[in-house]
Amino acid sequence: MMPYLALAVMVVLTTLGQVFIKKGAGGLELHRGIPALVRSFFNSNVLIGGAFVLVAPVAYLYALTTLDLRVAFSFNGLGYALVFLSGFWIFKERITSWHVAGILVIVAGVVVFNL
Repeated sequence: MMPYLALAVMVVLTTLGQVFIKKGAGGLELHRGIPALVRSFFNSNVLIGGAFVLVAPVAYLYALTTLDLRVAFSFNGLGYALVFLSGFWIFKERITSWHVAGILVIVAGVVVFNL
């Protein structure tokens, strides 16, 4: 059970990383030159998101110690679903029935693949 928990942790950390990086992206100063752009990468949201993205592979590596690669890698698909839901709930991004259908297909694929 622990390897699957590690995969869940990996998916959640990756999703949180994407959310924080998205929040931090609004503060990037793209138009004020390279030095300002580099400084803007050090805002708290980008740093926190980056930390989550950097720690997530530790959980993945742990899962790989006991699970087949094909099983472990398939769980990455769940990240699409969580990022999609995060975009909707946190950032109020627009969704369509096509988006929902696509996410359902991805989640169903992960479930069927792992049966």
